[in-house]
Amino acid sequence: MLTIQDIAYYLQQNTRNKIVFCREGIDGIRFINVGLELSRILGENPDTMDGADTAYKQVLGQSQENGLIGMYLALENIGILFEPDLRLDVRSIFDNYSKNQCLIVNTDAEIADDRFYFLRKGDGTEVNLQGLSYQLSE
Repeated sequence: MLTIQDIAYYLQQNTRNKIVFCREGIDGIRFINVGLELSRILGENPDTMDGADTAYKQVLGQSQENGLIGMYLALENIGILFEPDLRLDVRSIFDNYSKNQCLIVNTDAEIADDRFYFLRKGDGTEVNLQGLSYQLSE
């Protein structure tokens, strides 16, 4: 199980991106349920699918602070980010939200050969992680 101390050690490497993929919650970290939050915001404005860009920024703008790891954004239930109608660039999201803070993503995704497969390899929801610094906890 990944701990805050493991993340703090990873962050000492001072890389351009600070992305941590985990498979379960982490004590001391509050995760944002992206699917629930984004659905709620979009549901309040159903005629504005073009407002998805603003809505996801509102959801992902909820950074937290931890005394050991500093600023972080912890996400779970990120499947909605792959919804084709929203036309979101998940790679850019990973990149942009991990430069000045730690981005922690709780996911069951398959990650292999610098590729993030939302469900599994070959499912059509692939994100190229090449060039992004990340840690994968098993």
